[in-house]
Amino acid sequence: MIHWLLAAGLLATGTYHNAKGYSGAVRIDFGRVIPGHSYYYKTYFRNNAGVPLRLTGGGAGCGSCPQLTAGGGMLAPGDSTELGFSVLVKKGMTDSAGYEVLLYTDDGSRRGLWVYRVSYQARRPALARAPARPIEMTPNGEGYLEGSIPLTSRSKQALLVSAAGLPQGVRFGTPLPLRLEPGSAARLVFWAPPELFTRHRSITLELAAVSGGVAQRLSLPMAP
Repeated sequence: MIHWLLAAGLLATGTYHNAKGYSGAVRIDFGRVIPGHSYYYKTYFRNNAGVPLRLTGGGAGCGSCPQLTAGGGMLAPGDSTELGFSVLVKKGMTDSAGYEVLLYTDDGSRRGLWVYRVSYQARRPALARAPARPIEMTPNGEGYLEGSIPLTSRSKQALLVSAAGLPQGVRFGTPLPLRLEPGSAARLVFWAPPELFTRHRSITLELAAVSGGVAQRLSLPMAP
């Protein structure tokens, strides 16, 4: 899945320092993103070196760099070009992690280096819950097994929780969709017929939480 983040008109002008008088760095903040998704960024590069430059993406030892998807070619002094590149945000990275895009300037000696620093903030799940372990189902005295789980909203906007995948025979004691205000909590109660666990070795309840157009899917294993 590709998300488009545009930086229209951003000129990476800066002051350059090396033997040929050109190199620089600019920090691009991708904002709140979701690990495991790809994001596309578009910005502009201006040649302030005073000599013609050729831009090429990547470089030896840069296996984790994002792939450049546009830009490059010979730039005359003062000329600008649009640069585009995609970044795959890997799971498990912290908020302080980032990527570097290496753009070599080339006037025949390949001594120039332009470094883009890409940072991001990992998106916290909109819905917090207990550790992922099977929900213990107990008889409710009415012929059903009953289970429940606490839900807490981490979203800054109202959160709607609904069923995304429901095993046959499972019913909710808590009306859905369930609306959670920012920071609020509720307990989701549901019932299942005992024979459900004799027909299936593994039972999973799927929930969907949507806030501000961003969806989160939650899998809840159940056990008798």
